[in-house]
Amino acid sequence: MISKTLSALKWSILGSNLPQIINFFVSIYIARLLAPADYGLVALAGIFIYFLQEFFSGGLTTALIQQQGTDHEIEAAANFIFTFNLIISVLFYLVLFILSPYIALFFNNPEAKDIIIVFSLVIIINAFGAVQLALLKKKLILKLFSTVN
Repeated sequence: MISKTLSALKWSILGSNLPQIINFFVSIYIARLLAPADYGLVALAGIFIYFLQEFFSGGLTTALIQQQGTDHEIEAAANFIFTFNLIISVLFYLVLFILSPYIALFFNNPEAKDIIIVFSLVIIINAFGAVQLALLKKKLILKLFSTVN
């Protein structure tokens, strides 16, 4: 059990730090490719996506990780959370889709509308994997979780 815990700890640390390091270098690469104004548009869209992702990923998947019970109860909870996450992510996407012209108007940048609409698809895509990643964490299969994440 100790070796499994140490292995899970190692992969948990790698899984949380490595994506941030990779994102840093990808951001530098993108900044070199894009003009400053275009990079600002990408950053603007990223702010809204990040905010909704943090709001969205809040508690249900964490509750699933901490859920106690039989395999059937955990599977039922996972099915509910998956469906709920998918519905909420589509609703968040629709909200951003509807608000994107107003966000672009607020920032006085009409190109932001299309970028926000396209980048917001990430919310729906992430909803498909959130429950599966939570179940991997629950089973302490963090090596696979870190690789997928």
